[in-house]
Amino acid sequence: MRVVTWNVWGRFGPWRDRAPRILTTLDELQADIVCLQETWSTSDTSQADEMAARLGLHAVFARSRMPRQQPTPDAAILGLAVLGRWPVVEYRRHQLPDGADGPPRRGDPTIALAVTFAHPAGPLHVVTACPDWQADRGDARLAQTRALADLLADPALDGPLPPILAADLNSRSDAPEFLPLTEVLVDA
Repeated sequence: MRVVTWNVWGRFGPWRDRAPRILTTLDELQADIVCLQETWSTSDTSQADEMAARLGLHAVFARSRMPRQQPTPDAAILGLAVLGRWPVVEYRRHQLPDGADGPPRRGDPTIALAVTFAHPAGPLHVVTACPDWQADRGDARLAQTRALADLLADPALDGPLPPILAADLNSRSDAPEFLPLTEVLVDA
């Protein structure tokens, strides 16, 4: 199974130039699962839906706390998305805690997006997230990765296929925030 995770940087910088190159790369990779962070959505469409249509995949988008972008005429919002080769059975938004840092002054809550696909071997559970990125929010990131570890270790996700986490964790692999995940997951 080929899994790709990509922080696509929303509509920051030259996003219109980036978008076709991202699609070309994903098309060449022939990924079965694609997890996106900082992906955009408007009232009419989403980057995930457009990619899914081009790549022959199924998509789910969920709004989450992301860096603030300049207002756009179409009121684009940022969030997370999971695309997959198989039909979506269900999806859930899991709000992640803010820990001792407390909530930021503004913005959406930080979430994990959990999507279950109807894989031929059994339910395939895929989780993506983008924990707080600010350097001074290490306690929040630690609380969020602990919550991700609990989510992925939930016996309800047991089955013939292991759950998959594909995310932008916003920390180095030797940072304390990573430890809760390495205690319950295997890096593939």
